[in-house]
Amino acid sequence: MRTDVTSPGVMFAPMIKTPGHTDLPQANSNGVGQIVKGWNEPDDAGQAGKDNLLRTTPEAYAKAWVEDMTVARSQGFTEFVSPAMAHDTNRLDFFLKSCMHARNCPQFVTYWGFQRYRADCATYSADEDTSKNAGFRDDLSYVLTYYRLMQKYNAKGFNIKGLVWDEMGCLINGAPSPDEQQLRYMQQWFSNTIVKVKHGDAATIEKIRGTPWIMPRGPDALDAGVSYSLNMSHAMDVGAEAGDDAVKAIQSMVTEAWFSVVPKANHLFVPGQGLSNLGVEWLNNCKTVRSGAAPAPPTSAPAIPPTPAPTPTLVLPPTLPTPTPAPPPFQAVPGTGSDFLDSATMQITNAASHRT
Repeated sequence: MRTDVTSPGVMFAPMIKTPGHTDLPQANSNGVGQIVKGWNEPDDAGQAGKDNLLRTTPEAYAKAWVEDMTVARSQGFTEFVSPAMAHDTNRLDFFLKSCMHARNCPQFVTYWGFQRYRADCATYSADEDTSKNAGFRDDLSYVLTYYRLMQKYNAKGFNIKGLVWDEMGCLINGAPSPDEQQLRYMQQWFSNTIVKVKHGDAATIEKIRGTPWIMPRGPDALDAGVSYSLNMSHAMDVGAEAGDDAVKAIQSMVTEAWFSVVPKANHLFVPGQGLSNLGVEWLNNCKTVRSGAAPAPPTSAPAIPPTPAPTPTLVLPPTLPTPTPAPPPFQAVPGTGSDFLDSATMQITNAASHRT
């Protein structure tokens, strides 16, 4: 995947969407960074997994992975995001089991990549009440599964730096949920869980540690006599440490991206105007993780003079210096809309202040 869109301070991370399709730009030039993303949803029949062999025999594709990432390295890429799972964590486990024994394969996995869409955003709750928080416990279990895979394979010779949640959003029957439902999920899971854990919020961390029924998926691919099959995944009780490990899983996430499955649509923007309410919520919280400042209430946002809307570009942002002082919150614009780049983590630079 290539792009001709560039923006100062923004790094484009191309993807090799399916095995063998390695048409990549040169790294570290023309707005392209050093990170390349791997196959898109090999566990989903509508994406890379439309190749039935790829979807059903993950152990057979370690060699193909090495070949693709070797091409990427020849183009200057130095960090590699694993095949991005849509839902089947077991498939990643069995792929890595094979990768562990394939020559040079472990060096070509720098981050775990995964995606997640929910259909229950209208009622999603991060409340402590277990009668209301099934989705919350499900999300905690999901990230815990990837964290435990990272621990396991790092002990086997890999050097995984963290988790990349590169698609997060809300769908109903394959279509984007209404913006108010997306906002509820964004606030409950992203703003009030992920961001608060990143800030070390004691109450949120203790709530997660005390949440029952956080259960990673299994079985373990390294168990003797176990081979991969579709729909084999099941919850595994790992005891009292599950909550603490779920907190560590969130802490290990290096990037998240809000996503729309509609091409050229992005719910964070209103066409021709600027940020939507979703965009304000997302970016106000994102920048506090970079700056270390507590999230500012959106209702207190000062007026911002109109400036040309920046062009969003797919990024995995580099570590940035702490801004001093912390920039003011973004301000919402009325209305909703689409018609912007899909699958983007936005990194927006103010041309006047040079704050990113």
